[in-house]
Amino acid sequence: MAAPSASIRVVPPPRLEHYVMTEKLGQGTYANVYKAFKKGNTRDVVAIKCILKGSLSKTAIENLFTEIKLLKKLDHEHIVKLKDFEWNSDYIFLIMEYCSGGDLSRFIRGKRLLPEEIARRFLRQLGVLLLIIKMIRESLI
Repeated sequence: MAAPSASIRVVPPPRLEHYVMTEKLGQGTYANVYKAFKKGNTRDVVAIKCILKGSLSKTAIENLFTEIKLLKKLDHEHIVKLKDFEWNSDYIFLIMEYCSGGDLSRFIRGKRLLPEEIARRFLRQLGVLLLIIKMIRESLI
C-alpha cells in the first residue's frame, strides 16, 4: 500500500491591478515580498511588500503608517526607495525599488566574515542613516 502523500498548500501571491508579481523574495511575520513587473510598455521591476491587514494590531498599523511617511520623505542612495503604496480590503502594498543584489543581511551571510574596512564602512553608513531618520521623524511629530 502506498503511503499517503502530504499535500503542500501553495498560496499564490496577492493580485495588484498594475503589476504582475513573480518570485517571492522573502517573508516576515506580517508580510511577504515579491519581485514584480509593472504592466504596460515600461515593464519596470519593483519589489512589492504585501502586508496582510488582518494580521496587524492597531499599534502595528500606526507604526506602518509612520514607516510609510518616513520612506516617502527619504531619498538616500543607501535606503530602498518607496515608489508608491496601495491597499485593498485584505492587503497594504508597499511598492519599492528592486535591489537585485538582495539586502545587507544576505550580503553579510554570504560573506560569513567581513573584512574590518567593509564593516567600518557599513557602520558609518548606518550611523548617518540613523541620524537622517531621527531628524525626519522629529519633523513628523
